[in-house]
Amino acid sequence: MLDFIMAILIGNIIAHPLSDEQLGLKRSMITMTVLVLLYIAGVFLSLKWVKLRRWLDPSPYPLIIKVKIKIEETRQNETVFYQRRIKFRYQLKKKGWT
Repeated sequence: MLDFIMAILIGNIIAHPLSDEQLGLKRSMITMTVLVLLYIAGVFLSLKWVKLRRWLDPSPYPLIIKVKIKIEETRQNETVFYQRRIKFRYQLKKKGWT
């Protein structure tokens, strides 16, 4: 997933100066270089440090266990997520942040 995000980011950074002649290519190249260096450092650290690897790439959620599809648990997790999101939005409105 992180590879896909990096590809989208780099493509977007390169596309803006190419579409507008007034934008300089220097700043976008600096930004792209920093992103690539951070990405390479993150990949290297995740290969060497197991805790970081588990945090960046958690184990997949099993949907099929013993030939049964766990759709009900997935729906319950989605319901809990939406309930928490609504509660969070309510708290933001209560504090006046939205």
